[in-house]
Amino acid sequence: MSAFEYDEDDSEDGHYSEEDYMRDDRSEGHQDDDGDHSEGFEDFYDDYHDNDENVDEEIDSVQAHGEHNDEDTGFGRDMTPQAFLNSLRQHAQSLDPEGNGNGNDHEQNTAVNFSEMLPQLLSRLSGARGGRFQDTRGSRMSKLVENVEHAEEDPYFAMESIIELSENLLMGNQYLIERMLPVDRLIAALVKILTSSKLAEELELQMNTSRIFYNLFEVHPVSISGAVDKNVIPALQAKLAEISYIDLAEQVLETLELVSRVSGKDILRCDNMTSYLQYFDFFTIHAQRKVIAIVSNACARVEPSDFTQLKGVFEILMGIFKNCTDQNISDRILNIFYGVCAGIKNSSMLDVLFTPEILSSIISLITSTDVSSQSKLKCLEILSVLVYWSFNIGESIINVSDVAETLKTCLKQYGKSPDASLHETIMFVPKSLLLSISKFIALLFPPENNQILTQLNANAVDARRFNGNKKIPSLVSDLIPLLVDIYINTVEFSARRNVLVALARVAPCANEKIAHDTSDCFIKLLGSSFPQSLSVISSQTSPSLDSGVLIIGLLALSNALIELYPSIFVPAFQRDGIFDSVSSLNGALDRINNKEDLFSSSLSHTSTTKKELEEDGGSDSDSSEDDYDFGLGDIEFPKEAKTRKIRYEFLREMKPSYMPTQIRELCEAFLNNSKSSICLDNQNLETVFAFVQHLEQMPLDTRSLENCCKFWESVKECVFRDNFVLSGFEMLSTGLASTLASKISARNTSLYFLKKAAHAVLSDRFTEFVNILQSALTRVDEFRIVDSGLQDDESGMSSLTKQIKLQLKFDGDGNGDGDDLFSSLTSVIVSIHCIASFKVLEDFVRDRSAKLTLFNSIIPQPSSTDGNNNVNFVSLRNQELEFYFNGKLVDSKETIFGAMFRVFMEEKKDISELWNSVQVIEFRKRDLGFDTSDQCMNQTTQSDEKVLNNAYATRELPKETASSENDIMLLLKFFRSCMARNNIFINPKLSAKLSRQLEEPLIVASGALPDWTLSLTRAYPFLFPLETRMYFLQCTSFGYGRLIQLWKNRVGLDKELSSDDPLLQLGRLSRHKLRIPRKNMLLTALKVLDKYGSVPSVLEFEYQDEVGTGLGPTLEFYATVSREFAKKNLNLWRTDTYEESRAEENEYITKPLFPSALTGDSEGRARIIELFGTWARLSPGPLWITESLTSVSNRLFFILADRLSRPSMNNQCEATEDNLELIKLVDPQIAESLRYVYNNIDNDTELSEMYLSFVLPGSDIELVENGRAVLVNSGSAYHYITKVISYMIGDGVKDQIRAFIDGFSKVFPYSNVSILTPEELVDWFGGVEEDWSPQVLYGCIEANHGYTMDSDTIHQFISIMTELNARERRLFLQFLTGSPKLPLGGFKVLKPRLTVVLKHAEDGLTPDQYLPSVMTCANYVKLPKYSSKEVMRDRIKQAIEEGAGAFLLS
Repeated sequence: MSAFEYDEDDSEDGHYSEEDYMRDDRSEGHQDDDGDHSEGFEDFYDDYHDNDENVDEEIDSVQAHGEHNDEDTGFGRDMTPQAFLNSLRQHAQSLDPEGNGNGNDHEQNTAVNFSEMLPQLLSRLSGARGGRFQDTRGSRMSKLVENVEHAEEDPYFAMESIIELSENLLMGNQYLIERMLPVDRLIAALVKILTSSKLAEELELQMNTSRIFYNLFEVHPVSISGAVDKNVIPALQAKLAEISYIDLAEQVLETLELVSRVSGKDILRCDNMTSYLQYFDFFTIHAQRKVIAIVSNACARVEPSDFTQLKGVFEILMGIFKNCTDQNISDRILNIFYGVCAGIKNSSMLDVLFTPEILSSIISLITSTDVSSQSKLKCLEILSVLVYWSFNIGESIINVSDVAETLKTCLKQYGKSPDASLHETIMFVPKSLLLSISKFIALLFPPENNQILTQLNANAVDARRFNGNKKIPSLVSDLIPLLVDIYINTVEFSARRNVLVALARVAPCANEKIAHDTSDCFIKLLGSSFPQSLSVISSQTSPSLDSGVLIIGLLALSNALIELYPSIFVPAFQRDGIFDSVSSLNGALDRINNKEDLFSSSLSHTSTTKKELEEDGGSDSDSSEDDYDFGLGDIEFPKEAKTRKIRYEFLREMKPSYMPTQIRELCEAFLNNSKSSICLDNQNLETVFAFVQHLEQMPLDTRSLENCCKFWESVKECVFRDNFVLSGFEMLSTGLASTLASKISARNTSLYFLKKAAHAVLSDRFTEFVNILQSALTRVDEFRIVDSGLQDDESGMSSLTKQIKLQLKFDGDGNGDGDDLFSSLTSVIVSIHCIASFKVLEDFVRDRSAKLTLFNSIIPQPSSTDGNNNVNFVSLRNQELEFYFNGKLVDSKETIFGAMFRVFMEEKKDISELWNSVQVIEFRKRDLGFDTSDQCMNQTTQSDEKVLNNAYATRELPKETASSENDIMLLLKFFRSCMARNNIFINPKLSAKLSRQLEEPLIVASGALPDWTLSLTRAYPFLFPLETRMYFLQCTSFGYGRLIQLWKNRVGLDKELSSDDPLLQLGRLSRHKLRIPRKNMLLTALKVLDKYGSVPSVLEFEYQDEVGTGLGPTLEFYATVSREFAKKNLNLWRTDTYEESRAEENEYITKPLFPSALTGDSEGRARIIELFGTWARLSPGPLWITESLTSVSNRLFFILADRLSRPSMNNQCEATEDNLELIKLVDPQIAESLRYVYNNIDNDTELSEMYLSFVLPGSDIELVENGRAVLVNSGSAYHYITKVISYMIGDGVKDQIRAFIDGFSKVFPYSNVSILTPEELVDWFGGVEEDWSPQVLYGCIEANHGYTMDSDTIHQFISIMTELNARERRLFLQFLTGSPKLPLGGFKVLKPRLTVVLKHAEDGLTPDQYLPSVMTCANYVKLPKYSSKEVMRDRIKQAIEEGAGAFLLS
């Protein structure tokens, strides 16, 4: 068997692989450019092309880090085995007691005597002394212990001995202590000192005794159990009963905390736990943390017999917890509660321990912004188990808090903006938190009827008593929408299952009014879920058990709603097609013919069907899952010292064999319960059908605003009637959606008046109309999520390191003919990383074949008849191979997993089978001809970094066909274009699906994302929030290196993985560090972009003669060069607006950038187009580091670029009115003039008074031959308008925009950027408005090292920041970060966070004599404590003015 691994990037992470960097070593005769910005375009371009050598001379080399010294003679990690053996021999010679000489004779003796010398050799290498010294030292230690044993006779001498022993312990290790120190004697002597009445007043001695215990236990943890057996715990605990020496008490706490990590249960059994807490307020914060840690560790494994002890502890702990402001103490107290909940299941005991005050404090942590997500999860787990075991506690929780508002506040903290709606926020909430919230709500309410979904619970809530609470109605009405939003916005099985259980329990607690008010929520959930369930059941592949469990939950909820509120839900279910969906579902099951193994797959690994709290008899299971590690230290804890994980029976276990029968029974019950109640008046629907038929026949004149308004008025009247609003299902079933879509997308349709009329007519019902469309889209959504088939620990990031076993079979030339070169590899089994490409496998096959062939050519083979074993290895090296999987040819650029996944999907096989068996790969030879030149080889290879980019950019997506979902999305796209940005167009369900799909790293990295993820994000980006689309763009566009680094950063793996973890070997990016001069910045940048602009590496910039390095100078480079491209003298951009003409003294264009029109004979045309391509290669750089560019681009630029990158859009908007609206984005005055001409196109009088000629306004370009002499009249007005439009936004700028697209695509395909709207691209290109309000700044600034957020200096600093004008803000940001712009998202996403610290005055100077300084890479402001706000303002302004343009030491 042969196995091999591969790595796509040969450069080490963090090392710089490029040798040619920037250096300022100009010759004496060279004259530096004085940086005159008034030079013409020709001079500049000639400098760029003709003086390449001068720029190259400025390229400097920065030494790569991490070089090794070849002369190092130590045992380096890079030492070869032979060098290591030679070094061992040298050490052996130095240790030879006989003193043998040198030479070959001794070399032989070394082999004989090595085993005798090894112990001594290892002793020297480890730094230990000889045996004689150890004996001497051991005698000294024994003497010191003897002195300690006689402490009552001479306390002072004993204390000096203890101090010396303590110091020796700190310098020793566990093995030395065992050999030299009589540990048992020492422990006994120390315990005697602590308990001796004669030494009770020797407080210093007792403190040193406690300290040596700490040192001993820290170095030799095994001794803790022996000390506990000798009663060290009560001896130490007694010192806390009455405190007369605070240092002694705090040292005792230090020692007991260490003991509690291993023997917490013994501390609890000592019956005096309150002694730790009684003087809590007198201790320092460090000692207070130790106190709570002791109690926490002691409560790790409590039992009901400990109730009396716990009662006293909780009485004191209640006040501490309520007033606690320290996060460490708060977390430890939660650990105490957690341990108690895991160990005590008696409701009466829990009622006593968890008072309303404690419950209120726990709930307050859930809403706190200063508490981590892990602590919030722990709070919810504690509350869940409490309400599971005790009804009284559940009632107390409802009474002391607003449960629904608490949970909403907790969720809103994850929103991307303060005004984000709940459904927008939920998709960014950690799935574990959604799971805990849904579980808590479910357990808070009485069991559902029939309890189909959950286990029986003897401690269940009493429904009558529960419903008698006056707060229940409002709680129910608030929780139902919350639960529905959670279900729709997540695709996690466990969370969805808990939500269905919670809704089934909440629904019976409602009344008729609440049921009516929340009916839309239930309809939205069920109406979208049942069609998807039908799709799952009807699919040819076996549905997962997860799907079956959710179907049962949906049916159980639907039955409960019909039984409880038939008058409300029967009509609603019929109108929304739920009856039809359930009937179809039942029919699909009938067609399967009672197939018992329908749900053959196992439950999701996140399922909670198993027992979640073991009974008492099983609580001491050896399974590591039962222990909850709170990270209490590095000691290897015994099992009884770890907190028992909370587990309890909650959900009913579903049997796959019975599930089809159970689903059928629920379907039949649902349909039977509804038959007698259906009595709908179909008059309204008949009216809609009639309107649709009329609409299909009615011609629509889209060039008339009046006709368009009548059209939308009739649609509005049809959808919105008195006491009747069309539902999403009815929008689809009546055909209204498809008819509207066909009208909008009809050929030659002008959208200008159609959009204008829709906005005017539907403005008051716009949101409702969009919601109906969203409901319809959710119903017809059949977009499936695909996974890699791996479960549990193998999924997620770990899947990227998974290897696949392949059996290679050589098939000759495809006809079964063998070949001597490759036949030796037939039936060889190899292991290869699943994200390796077939190109890697091809290289392996060629290399292995070459080695085997060489071996065979050296050793004569018996079968050889002619003795000629010569092999053409050049031919073998260049031989290309074809690979086949299941008879299908695979692309050599595909990953191993990606190709196999594609075949599995085509053949509708279960992907999990891929990992369970060895897969067979056949390979054949492919003729290459005789061209073996390097050029030929380079043409046939491709950068691994770009494989992933091209895998998605070049994938052929299926063409859109007439379907319900396409009709709805087309309507949504139309209405989205009618108004500015609005979050109502975000579809929660699709967004949750896309987010979930991106959590499959192996699928993403293998180029195996389903087609819908690409087609929807490109064609309908408004359906997804910006954060999700940006993450999608980063996952699919930046290559393997950045992709894997992105995932590692997202889950925080870089800090947690060991150095030998295979995950760290993935995604190693090559880095280029460039040192550049500040002079000729644009000229230097062009050279850098030409050489490195298309390289998918990390670029870092430094400036010559400056010490700054890292992110700050890099950001400044992008910002400065971006601004340099906005110079007027480059002649790239329009400068003919009125405002620009007044700003002649400004060398930069201040308006949003848009290309200046070019003609076929324009001066410098080729050079201008080339510069557009170079500018484009600059653009992706800031995106990699989530920054925006400095120069602002016009929105029309990206609208036109989007059209050019998608030719299918070119015919959509050809009407003159539409084009005039586009010109308005560039030059409103010209647009207004053209509109006036268009409105008076037949009025010769008006046109003649305008004295217009065929010259492009604002330029010297003639639109026709001799255009200055041709006046515009009624006969030529339309031709004039068409020409102006063409030059301004058509042929006159098409080549520049095309060059931009081509240049951008050299970094990654521009088509990938279509996932961002033109408005969002404007933000990326510097157009985003930044929020500098005090509220934002207070939430985004951290004060540290001398300041707090309550410091007057911080208040003054924030006040000054808000008062800065636009120019000063740019300077401040340039000073702080290196870039004059904030990243997309503003101060909230600035990483690291903006931190302000105190800058101390030195050398007798006052703070007012200092300027503030910054660390750009850390966003760190060092701010002196100025005497007044005015002084601070002056110093800040002076710093940002003088500190710009250099990175120096502060």
